[in-house]
Amino acid sequence: MPWPRCGTRQPAPRWPLWLISFLTLACVLILLLLNWAPSETFTSNHLFLDALRPHASHPTNDPSAGTTEFYQWHTTSSFHPVNFPNAKSLSTDSLCAAFPPAILDSIQPVFKTGHALLGDRVRAHLQTVSACLPELLIFSDADDTFHGHHVIDIIADIPAHLPHVWDHRENQWEPYEQLHALLANGTLDQVDASTLQGWKTDKFKFLPGISRAWRMRPGKEWYVFFEDDTYIMWDSLFRMLGELDPNAPWYLGDPSPGRKPDPDSPKVWFANGGPGYILSRAAMQILVRDDYHPRTGDYLGTRLTEKWWEPETLTNCCGDSILGWVLWNEGVNVSGIWPMISTERPAKIPYTRKYWCKPVVSMHRVIGNEMLDLWHWEWENRKPDRPILYRDLAMSYLGFHDISPRVNWDNTGRGSHNAPSESEHYHHDPNASFEACGTACEATPACMQYSYRLRTCKFNHALIYGEERAPELGRLWDDILPEESRMEWTEDEMTFRAGWVEDRVADWLGNERCESVEWVRPSIERVD
Repeated sequence: MPWPRCGTRQPAPRWPLWLISFLTLACVLILLLLNWAPSETFTSNHLFLDALRPHASHPTNDPSAGTTEFYQWHTTSSFHPVNFPNAKSLSTDSLCAAFPPAILDSIQPVFKTGHALLGDRVRAHLQTVSACLPELLIFSDADDTFHGHHVIDIIADIPAHLPHVWDHRENQWEPYEQLHALLANGTLDQVDASTLQGWKTDKFKFLPGISRAWRMRPGKEWYVFFEDDTYIMWDSLFRMLGELDPNAPWYLGDPSPGRKPDPDSPKVWFANGGPGYILSRAAMQILVRDDYHPRTGDYLGTRLTEKWWEPETLTNCCGDSILGWVLWNEGVNVSGIWPMISTERPAKIPYTRKYWCKPVVSMHRVIGNEMLDLWHWEWENRKPDRPILYRDLAMSYLGFHDISPRVNWDNTGRGSHNAPSESEHYHHDPNASFEACGTACEATPACMQYSYRLRTCKFNHALIYGEERAPELGRLWDDILPEESRMEWTEDEMTFRAGWVEDRVADWLGNERCESVEWVRPSIERVD
């Protein structure tokens, strides 16, 4: 067939009708998809959308993976230098120079407090545990500036129409309104802040705090939420999070039982807010996904709070329980890592094998001078090849290796129980005196320590260091009894006395060594 001459017009090819229809439909679908996708002109909003998209998860780091009780992790410290033998004599700036700032590119600390606590309690935290956190978020119930930090009224993020939905319930919003009325009038300093009952509105901070943390710091790998009496050992926490996958929906904490979905179901567990809890990026993505427009990435407000206002927030007592319930409804269960995260402070921990070789990640109820002392001790005793363990707290920080009976000292706590009046191990009344109590404990093989007060002897099989306690504080114990049951106690009878079976304690401490670091796998059954 000869080639056509230049300029000769050839007939157009005739395509089948079905092919034309298919191509037309494909073009329409492509245009629709391009129109739905977020425009690159929305640069900042696009970042939100990108952060909200799920990332690929690694199956080996899935929260449900693994069958052994402990992870076999070998970790190293991110601090440089790792410790300072003379930490007490160094300035905060000198210590914080060793803090690994780059690690905070992926970890966001979120500090929750209340306006009434802005004073010694929060100041102590900002000078110790939170001292080296330049990007710290502080959420409260009133805007303020405190020690160079912007304090955000997180309750103000709640949509304006929600506080008026009470459905004949108690006006739980009243303490918040009272606080802001006093602030507006400049008369807050004339009122005892504790009378404002800020604890009633504390539960309103949790869900909007999730939304605000993501809005201000989107796409971080981990979000660490804690309170003004939470002590965090950042070295231990950094080591732990470095081994976990943020693209799996982790919700880490000390598990507590919450409410039941229905009367015949087991309780839903949640992470206790006191020692803090940790949410991975994947868990945060699940929580905040409705806060943003799916096409433009525009922030729509804390839809998370709005969604759970009436069905949960108004009826549940506590914000940590509310958060746990919301996550459970989204298919995310709490990963209990007790005792690495614990509701006890060092002096009240019952030191047993359950604690002994576990890393200390966070503790609760640590305030004031105790927080400062513990912070300096941590800086002096941090190790490069392993985290600080509870054994270190007992042996080095508290000094269980050198302990003897004490007066005006209370070593009761979890596990303390009344000594049996009759026993195969002794044949005298242990309640007769402090000395009789000690003799009975020494004769009882499992008894490690004893306490005596109000003619009552108590034993404990665990080691509790305890704390100084004056006799007059004990009057509160008797105040809870009915009038006819109350007794007149002498000051000597109200005095707290504490003792330990010293030889038995020394033997136990010598025998209980740690062959390895016991990084616990998540469990809600491992609770004390």
